[in-house]
Amino acid sequence: MFSAVPSNGVDFAAKVYPKYTGLVIADGAVPTMTWGFPRRAVSKKTGKPLKPGATNNARDDKLRGNPVWRESFRDRSCLIPVSASAQAQSAAGRMTRTWYSLPGEDLVAVAEIW
Repeated sequence: MFSAVPSNGVDFAAKVYPKYTGLVIADGAVPTMTWGFPRRAVSKKTGKPLKPGATNNARDDKLRGNPVWRESFRDRSCLIPVSASAQAQSAAGRMTRTWYSLPGEDLVAVAEIW
């Protein structure tokens, strides 16, 4: 798909969530990558590092000027092959998943950055 060359020995989950490994099409190859940008935070109460998280949504109109994201938007685009993709919807504490797919297609790709 997309004239990409599969990598040998790839290992990925059937369903991918932030911090899970999934397939990515980048630079003509199909490696696996961990979904989400590493996010490090410090406790406001103790000043100690918190468990690392992952940022998995970045909007171009909000983040292009931010130096944390600038290099990725400029240099590291990729496609993520999926059969369907979900987005959270509703207010905090009442979130549900809204699924997106392309009817009649087994596989599509979502444009992302890495």
